[in-house]
Amino acid sequence: MLAPEGPTTEEEPFCPNSVAKRTVRPSN
Repeated sequence: MLAPEGPTTEEEPFCPNSVAKRTVRPSN
């Protein structure tokens, strides 16, 4: 669920990087 990139958790703010990767994962 969480990306092993950095502090991209629920506590972190909405980042475009996280969204792009999350959208690319299920989209692929």
